[in-house]
Amino acid sequence: MIKVEYSIEKLRRILAAAVVLLAVLPALMSSTAYAYTVSYRYRLDSEGRAAVTLMVSDVEGAYVIYVKVDKGMIPESAVATNEVGNVLPVELINETTLAIYTSNTSRDVVVTYTALVATQAMGYVEVVITPAGPATVFLPSGAALLYFNGSATVSMYDETLVLKYVSGGTYLIQYLPPTITETTTASINVTEVTTPAGVTTPQSGAYPTTTAKTTTPTTPHETPTHTEAPPPSTHDLGVYVMVAAIIAIIGVLVAVLMRRRGAALVPSGGARGEGGEGFVFSGEVDERDIEILKALKNDKLTISGLARKVGLSKSVIWRRVRKLSELNLINRVDEGGRTYLFLTEKGEELLSQREG
Repeated sequence: MIKVEYSIEKLRRILAAAVVLLAVLPALMSSTAYAYTVSYRYRLDSEGRAAVTLMVSDVEGAYVIYVKVDKGMIPESAVATNEVGNVLPVELINETTLAIYTSNTSRDVVVTYTALVATQAMGYVEVVITPAGPATVFLPSGAALLYFNGSATVSMYDETLVLKYVSGGTYLIQYLPPTITETTTASINVTEVTTPAGVTTPQSGAYPTTTAKTTTPTTPHETPTHTEAPPPSTHDLGVYVMVAAIIAIIGVLVAVLMRRRGAALVPSGGARGEGGEGFVFSGEVDERDIEILKALKNDKLTISGLARKVGLSKSVIWRRVRKLSELNLINRVDEGGRTYLFLTEKGEELLSQREG
């Protein structure tokens, strides 16, 4: 069997290229850490359920965006639409992160969902919300505000108390639902609700109609208005696995094709083979190549001399010599202004195998 050493360096380069591709693949999928602006609007009911609307702006160029949602969000209630009203696919990554797949076709996105954000105790409702940007909170019409933390602007709109926060955070709001504030025989006393020092507990219907800014000692943890994407979703990981599988399949196909060509991988003989510097592949040369190698055995010839000795044209010889040189079977040397060809150790080894 004809055997030719094939440098393992080429195999290393192919493997290195595949490893680099897999390493940069997540970054290529993410492309850019898109920043976008998110604002929140909460409409609370008497039982503390919240109808939440998110306005997401500046999403051009993003194929997927991630927004923070409240922990009590009902997954099946989430709906996302773009600026022209087209419904966009959504995926709940975890209990507080929602992915919206915009596919680079949207400028602005509106997200709506229902969240269970309240508990009831002693007749009043206690709500905890966690917006990641500016938030506007509408209490139920006729409700009485008992307590809220953070810095918020409070106003009255059509018998509805409205709280406006300028930044994200974790906010606690307590209020009396309308069914209690409208009944004079309520089972609790408003003054029994504990509020921190410096916060005045308003009586029902006594809240001022003009805008007032109230600051409590409790400062919420503020988060940036601009939201950046969290780690890749299951969708991104699926793409990553798919590309890795494609690379593996390509490698298998290359190996199969080489085997079909008769490329049997065996260690090369001699000192170089024992040192692990190369491998030998069969099927790389044909009988004409062997004739050229035989013509150079124990001799050095020019291209013209080699063409005359084997009876082939110089153009054919040149193409053959170039291939054999790449396989490190022959080498060249300049002497007296002329270029001579001669066998390398590998070329001699090949001929020995052939003759043996």
